[in-house]
Amino acid sequence: MNIRILSAIKTRLSPTEEIIKHRLDSIQKLDPDAYSTLVNKIEFQFIVRQKLRLRRLVRKYVLRRLDTRGPILSRRNFIRFVNSADNEKVILFVARHTTHDFIKASDYLRRKGNYKTALLMFHPTLRPVMEEHFDVVWVYPSFYDLCATLIELRPWIIHAQGSSSFYPFPALAKTMGNAPVVSQVMDVPSNAKPTAQHYDDRGGMPEFNLDEFMQQFPYKHTDGVTIFNYQMSITDRLISGIEKPAPTIEFHNYPSKNDCISPSKRQLKNDGIHIVYAGTVEPSNLQRKHNGDLQFHSLIKKITGQGLHLHVYPSPQFEPAGLRKYLREYVDIASKNPLFHYHDPIAPGKTAQELSQYDYASLMYTLEEIEEFDFVRMHRESGGLSSKVFTYIEAGLPTIVTEHSTETARIIEKYGAGLVIKENQLPQLSTILASQKYDELAKGVARAQESLSLETHALRLRDLYEKAGAPSTV
Repeated sequence: MNIRILSAIKTRLSPTEEIIKHRLDSIQKLDPDAYSTLVNKIEFQFIVRQKLRLRRLVRKYVLRRLDTRGPILSRRNFIRFVNSADNEKVILFVARHTTHDFIKASDYLRRKGNYKTALLMFHPTLRPVMEEHFDVVWVYPSFYDLCATLIELRPWIIHAQGSSSFYPFPALAKTMGNAPVVSQVMDVPSNAKPTAQHYDDRGGMPEFNLDEFMQQFPYKHTDGVTIFNYQMSITDRLISGIEKPAPTIEFHNYPSKNDCISPSKRQLKNDGIHIVYAGTVEPSNLQRKHNGDLQFHSLIKKITGQGLHLHVYPSPQFEPAGLRKYLREYVDIASKNPLFHYHDPIAPGKTAQELSQYDYASLMYTLEEIEEFDFVRMHRESGGLSSKVFTYIEAGLPTIVTEHSTETARIIEKYGAGLVIKENQLPQLSTILASQKYDELAKGVARAQESLSLETHALRLRDLYEKAGAPSTV
């Protein structure tokens, strides 16, 4: 009986499976290797999908017990909202981990009143928080379910997250979706990993094939591009050889005037200067050449050894208990070192207020033992921009940057919104900070808040959407 039921369910899903494979044919014609990689990512095996759905149900149950804000939106109601005739301009954001530029864009568009926003995301942990920033949210359990849902949706615009290897969303949105697609470009692989050998070291070549294809797909085959975590200069290389690339803008998680904390002259606490970092943190057991900039053990010793406090808030991608287990070594350091403070992650939307209680923000990295052509050094030194700098500016904090983060350092120096130091100056940081005129740094932060405001830069995003969504006159 159970076998017949499973067989019947599989039969009902077969038409959708056929549609997905048929729509992927266009990718096969463009790049057979990328097509094979995409097909392998989409869970066509029925049992695999059921396991993923069961896992999501368990996580949903656990999270529902912790969240009392009401029922979770069903897939059917999500589709009904997006396809409603009353919601003419629905921007559908498609992501795995929702990045801060998407959150900022949605907040701005919803305040304008002429738009609705919907989010398809994979990880359920932040669903309750995302519901504060998007009109509707649905958590898809698998790439297959994502494709099946995109086929049914009729939004005005799809804004698809684009990152190397793991995030083939622009291609899936363009082939499965029924609306113009704007692609986010981030974590560009060739910007940091110049040869296939880097990919082979991390587990094989299929991801490299997808990366090579996905780098130019947004410019060749979608209706617009937003660059996140890089400067516009990276576009010149990516569009090389493309006859008519898609319109492109730079769009980050700019500080919102509604959320900016006014910089002010701070009275130092009796126990000294407090520096804060909020972002990704990695344990020591990962390869340093790939994760060394986010392993802070050496930095903790150098900062706290001078009598300075260092506070660390990891990114809120997982539940706090899971992060404490994953980053147990940092929790242990904090229990023994009174100047190092490990905190649970901050929910998006509340970050600026939480961070504003400190004196300085940190974008300091120690890259010793990391060779010239390893991933993290090349990312930092060849155009990678830390989105955290905009969060720190919003919080009203001067930022301390080590100089190998070249683009981030350029922004800080341009506005005088902090200080840029060499890595070998870290042991003298307390002396350097003692010589700073904090009032002048605060004025620089205020200049950055004004010039880099979301309300100014979101106008370009809105124009990109409007042009992409305009009916064709051809």
